[in-house]
Amino acid sequence: MDIQNILNIAIQVIVMGFVSLMLFDFADRLWGVPMPPASWQPPVIEPATAPQPNPQQEIPQISPASAPQFEEIPDPWTLQPQSPHHAVSASSEVIVPFPTIRLLPPAKVQPTKPKRTKAKSSTPRKSASTPKRQRQPKPRMKAV
Repeated sequence: MDIQNILNIAIQVIVMGFVSLMLFDFADRLWGVPMPPASWQPPVIEPATAPQPNPQQEIPQISPASAPQFEEIPDPWTLQPQSPHHAVSASSEVIVPFPTIRLLPPAKVQPTKPKRTKAKSSTPRKSASTPKRQRQPKPRMKAV
């Protein structure tokens, strides 16, 4: 193994270690419970003065019959509509037409002229004495 491979592996280990530390820190803060400040004291709740039970008096027991009974919910897959007003008719569907997209006409391809190359002259031109020719812009094609 040469030094380049060792450096490459070392860089990968350092970067992936840093990324994993960031992920663990994120998960720890995500599910962690924030601790109150050190100077915080829990509030003191004084018990209410309740009448002391008389040992000769019986404590009423809650019978299982008086426990709250919940209504059983029917299975929604086998549930039938209760009235004709709840029935959904097939004619109530609204069909919205999807807008069609018109395509552009095909492009007309015009043959291109080959570029002319100028031969370089052996003597340089003097730009100060020679007036510059300005090129006329080519007329643009109009869109069809």
